Amino acid sequence: MDPVVKPQDDERIATQSEETGFKMIIVNGRNKLEWTEGFTVQDVLDKMRYDYALITVTVNNEIVSEDDYDSFKVADDSDVRAIHLCHGG
Repeated sequence: MDPVVKPQDDERIATQSEETGFKMIIVNGRNKLEWTEGFTVQDVLDKMRYDYALITVTVNNEIVSEDDYDSFKVADDSDVRAIHLCHGG
């Protein structure tokens, strides 16, 4: 069974688009997130609760600039990858 992200109060996250009939996007190759019209990269990050300072996002293998997170639209059935960059010594 696919992992399920705990939804925020009024949001639904489904595990199987075939079972639910919802339009979906895939996040990091394993999490299925219900898609809605006008969905942006920032919406994906918010719903997944990703608030890392250093994060790189691709949508269908296209790198999205952090300046464009609020405006870059994510289409139904997109493959979104959010990569948390960490550093240390």
